[in-house]
Amino acid sequence: MEHKPFYFIGNILDPKITAPLLIKQGYEIKKASPSQIKIIRTKLDNIQEISQNTLSYANPYESDIIYVENEKYYQIEKIENENELKYWILEIDCSIDDYDKIIKTIIKNYEIIDKAFLLSELNIQLLWGFLHYHVSDEEIYVDAISSPNYRPLNYIKYISSLNNVATPLKSDEFEDIKSYVIRIEQLCDNEKYQIFQKVMNDLVSYFEIPPKSPFRIIGLFAILEYLLTTNESGKSINKQLQTKLNLLNNRFPNKMNISDFFKISDGFTFEKIIEKLYAYRSDIAHGNSIDFENKLQILNNILLVENFLLTLVRRTIRQALYEPDLIIDLKKC
Repeated sequence: MEHKPFYFIGNILDPKITAPLLIKQGYEIKKASPSQIKIIRTKLDNIQEISQNTLSYANPYESDIIYVENEKYYQIEKIENENELKYWILEIDCSIDDYDKIIKTIIKNYEIIDKAFLLSELNIQLLWGFLHYHVSDEEIYVDAISSPNYRPLNYIKYISSLNNVATPLKSDEFEDIKSYVIRIEQLCDNEKYQIFQKVMNDLVSYFEIPPKSPFRIIGLFAILEYLLTTNESGKSINKQLQTKLNLLNNRFPNKMNISDFFKISDGFTFEKIIEKLYAYRSDIAHGNSIDFENKLQILNNILLVENFLLTLVRRTIRQALYEPDLIIDLKKC
């Protein structure tokens, strides 16, 4: 069997369409083979030592969670059938012995696909790329590996058998991701739209920040500020974001409803939540104590705040993919 370069997907996928899934010519999502699983296990073992996670106790890729009705508790059961293990990969259609001849193309396409995955609210995470390796019964040898700096550690550190649930992948969602791949590729090759290249690189960098860190909030606002605001209008950054994000929210194919994220009173507007979120961001940036008792009481859950902002950033960037000139004009206002 010919070995091919591949990237390990951290998510456990549950495709509602037939796999393998061609995301781009020569790049497909599929279940990992037994030899590929052996390689992935070596990295999981290494990262476990660093993150102090207990994947060896109940590896979510090799176990199922069973609810025992009579006892009212969840039981972890190891998967015995190797064909049912839950390792998913992005495989590249070339021999590992030829990867070095097309390495620049592989890296470019990986970066485009990675950005498309991160733009999706499915939050599909590529952790490691195994570009050249050798696997036998006696040994595993990897001499060409590619990965983001801290994303694998951040991802593995905060998953467990109980929370790494399967990510459903439906036909329409998969087609959306394929569309993002096409649009990212088109914009990146157009000198006029280089602003979007930086924004998408910043989104990738966001996932390098440890989960639960307040600096993730600053990172998300930095993306929105760079994409939408100007220092030339005389308006405050806060006011610009309120107006422009409200306008964009009304254009999103799937408009964000703030009541889905926060407990709000009647009449509480989208612009008002942006105002409070920006005040929250400013308190973090300036080292102030966060006033959750009074003015920012509605935001007293950093996970909900981050989830709202990440969703907003993703939808704003996706809007920019399809209406780039609108975003450029909006930034100047």
